[in-house]
Amino acid sequence: MHPLNQFAKTKLGINYLYPKQILVIHQLIESFKSRNNDEAINNHIYVMPTGAGKSLCFTLPGLICHTQTLIILPIRALVEDQHRRLREQGLDVVKIMGRVDKDLIKEQFNKLSPNGFILATPESLLNPQFDYIIQSHKIGFMICDEAHTISQWGLTFRPTLLELGKIRSKMTMAVCGAFTATATPQVQQDIKKHLFNDHSAIELLSSPLRDNLRLFYIKVLDPLVSLYHLLNKTPIVSISKEDQTLILYLTNSCILIFVSTRNTAEILCHQIRKRYPERDVFYYHAGLEIDQKKHIEKEYMISTNAILVATCAYGLGIDKKDIGLVIHYQEPEDPESYLQEAGRAGRNGDTAASVVFVQSCKKESFLHQKKCRYETLMEYFDHTLSYCPGCDICHSSHSKKSYSLKAVQLIHRYYHYDSIKETSKWLKGLRSLHNPYSPFIPGYGHLKHWVMDDIISISDKKFNSKIRRDKDYYYP
Repeated sequence: MHPLNQFAKTKLGINYLYPKQILVIHQLIESFKSRNNDEAINNHIYVMPTGAGKSLCFTLPGLICHTQTLIILPIRALVEDQHRRLREQGLDVVKIMGRVDKDLIKEQFNKLSPNGFILATPESLLNPQFDYIIQSHKIGFMICDEAHTISQWGLTFRPTLLELGKIRSKMTMAVCGAFTATATPQVQQDIKKHLFNDHSAIELLSSPLRDNLRLFYIKVLDPLVSLYHLLNKTPIVSISKEDQTLILYLTNSCILIFVSTRNTAEILCHQIRKRYPERDVFYYHAGLEIDQKKHIEKEYMISTNAILVATCAYGLGIDKKDIGLVIHYQEPEDPESYLQEAGRAGRNGDTAASVVFVQSCKKESFLHQKKCRYETLMEYFDHTLSYCPGCDICHSSHSKKSYSLKAVQLIHRYYHYDSIKETSKWLKGLRSLHNPYSPFIPGYGHLKHWVMDDIISISDKKFNSKIRRDKDYYYP
């Protein structure tokens, strides 16, 4: 057994380390040993896919080298999550975020074991009252987790992330590691500039490809109706039967639904609760009180089939391993955000799926590329794809017209003869007193598995929108 495997098993009860974890841990330890050498490179960038075990990579070095580790995290949810996990492993840890008692923090820091951990948000560490922590020679490792936020958030709404270089310049004797699941070449350059102060760095860039994660983009007219279809286990005929079976099976597991606004999160949560009272449904966003967030995190963490509707505020803080299905109710802003959020599924190694509801017609979006989903993402991150683990392009037949698109075309054909309600009854397979010949009209009962209100809704939207002229769209 490798010595690192033996240490991990003895200290933390971890039975096995992946080869890449061993490589990363070994590099950080070697840098720590040679940190007094003027020619040594003490900065590291590690790009590892979600679920690859990044936390262990920056937890073990400090324990092995018997030195303290400072871990900087961009959001409070992630600080709380790391704090909980380190405490569960029996490790000594201090957290600094928000409004804290500086005297209490100083007391805790002075009592911290030689190989303990300090968890902090950037804003807290940049406060001059905590300079004594930054300047402490007890800290051998400075870790910046979710380092892609330096580039993505620092240039917009979190300018303090661009000041992490000030902290690094005061911790010259510490080895600094930047960890993230996604980083384009530009993001890597931003990390070097704003965290490492333009100094050299050792880079280990893994492919963001996930063997157990299937990617599906589904074009929809009404995302709420499409979501109900998934939860009702209505077949999605725009993808292969094998993939249909997988997605509908995963609706029994824990589901994470990403939305773009707080208001959408709350409204959608209430709609799902009303429709599916037998399931636990929660919403999460940055506007909740701390106690509310903790309660939701705890309830969702222990559940085996709960549904969480959340904004990006929760994405980075999740370490729930049994999420089977991630749904983007609205289109993700960019490939980085998408891959980070989609990667919350299947962290236990089981087969999982990410479903994106696509509504817009922005042909320049990565969502509208007519080639392998993984290939598009790998090109964006400057990686080469050797094979596709599974997506709707590679594993579905797009030569067949969508079952539901035919239904919509039939609505368009017969709408002029009946009202929306009568047309919907015909599609549902219900006999009409106004038209006794409806069972003999082609398309009768075409949507018999749909809920009547959903058929009426999608019929109404069809004839009150311009989308009906876009024949490229199909409606699950």
